Amino acid sequence: MPVSIARPLPLPARALPGSARPHPLAARVPRIVVPVLPILALLLVLPAPLAGQSLRDGLWVGGGVGGSSTRITCQVCTAERATGLAAYVQVGGTVSPRTRVGLEGTGWLKDDLGLNQKVGSLSLATYFHPRQRGLFFKAGPSVLIYRATDDDDNEARSRSFGAIVGLGYELPTGGSWVLTPAITVHASSFGRMENEEGDVISRDVNLSLIQLSIGVTTR
Repeated sequence: MPVSIARPLPLPARALPGSARPHPLAARVPRIVVPVLPILALLLVLPAPLAGQSLRDGLWVGGGVGGSSTRITCQVCTAERATGLAAYVQVGGTVSPRTRVGLEGTGWLKDDLGLNQKVGSLSLATYFHPRQRGLFFKAGPSVLIYRATDDDDNEARSRSFGAIVGLGYELPTGGSWVLTPAITVHASSFGRMENEEGDVISRDVNLSLIQLSIGVTTR
């Protein structure tokens, strides 16, 4: 019997028509959520930094760490909650004083009770700044990859196309960097789950990642 991570609400593990057998990891794939409304409210009410402190221009880079949670729904998934560590890196260019574009890569990791889970996301995002400094929004297309392995080397993996949306806040440090607390949601649909042999064990896989982070970005 699979070991539950946290408060499992198990669904029966079912093989798809034509698949060889139910997958050993089927009853351990999580659905994970975190409360985000208080953080959203805080970001929205923070005052803007003084105008004229700095302007965006040219190439920029950034990165950060934080906590994230993942939810994956499919025909063989169960409902349970957990969280893991995440990190991200960004690089891009400035289109205008209020608009930037860039690539954003995110990684999420959870290793607990013999089950190792990883999520990776690569996004092409646009960052819009309503004010010269302070609040910003981001959105764009993305690719999400999920992989789970256990101590017996059983594997389940999924890859799907989706989108990234989020908002954050820039806090000047007095130097060439700004602190950027942010909340980001990655979501994808219509993926499929495969085992280590490439057999399809589930279709219509929906994957989402909610990321709460603190990072730094060049001006």
